[in-house]
Amino acid sequence: MNSVHPDAVRWDYVENDAALADCCKRWQGAAALALDTEFMRVSTFYPQAALFQVSDDHTLTLVDPLGI
Repeated sequence: MNSVHPDAVRWDYVENDAALADCCKRWQGAAALALDTEFMRVSTFYPQAALFQVSDDHTLTLVDPLGI
């Protein structure tokens, strides 16, 4: 198992359409993507997307769907 120091991980926080569009362009060229989702249920039976975490070869991206 590889060990990566947390300070060595590059990450982005996306909270607007323009930043998301830039990320989508970058992801199109990625060999593979890893995706993790977080949902919340507050005063509803239906979950709402709260956070998407997307990792490519170089960057961990946190996408805030509530901010977009």
